[in-house]
This record gives sequence, C-alpha cells and structure tokens, in this order.
Amino acid sequence: MYEFLQENNIQEINNDPTDKYQKQIQLALQRCKNITEKRAHKYLMNTKPKTPQLNAYIKTHKDNPPIRPVINHTQALSHKLARHLNRKTARVTTPTKHI
Repeated sequence: MYEFLQENNIQEINNDPTDKYQKQIQLALQRCKNITEKRAHKYLMNTKPKTPQLNAYIKTHKDNPPIRPVINHTQALSHKLARHLNRKTARVTTPTKHI
C-alpha cells in the first residue's frame, strides 16, 4: 500500500477543504441559472458531505499483486451535482440514429 501511495504521489492533507468547496459550489449554482432551476439548488447540495475514502483492493490472482484503488463518492460534496449535470449533458451528447 505504501508503494502505491508513493508511486501515485498521493498525500494526506492536514485540513478538510470541504467548507471551502461547498461555498464554491453554492456560488457556481447561483451563477448558472440556465443549467439548474433555483428550487433544485437545495437538492443538489449535499447537506452532510463526507470526505471520500480511498479503499485499496489487492488483485491476489495476479503475480506481484497490483492494487486497485476504489473511491466511494456517493457521500462526497459534489456527487449530487455531478450526477445531475451528467444526466443533463447525456441528453445532448448521446448519439442519435439517422435513417
């Protein structure tokens, strides 16, 4: 695990930047009136965000077992907003069939 952290330059941070990012997301939502309705802003903000945790799964079936990093973002600050924007852009970017 230590090798994986070193090779990928992953560092532990001393302070939690969640409050700073929450304010930035709130400001961005207020400025982007064409992307979301104002009544959706409250839903798109995660009121009790948690810092995503890094889980490491070791691929035991391989020689010199590599680590597969997995991060659960469902409780992260921007998860709801990212999911909402993904749905909106999918409508535009999904290829259509031409006859």
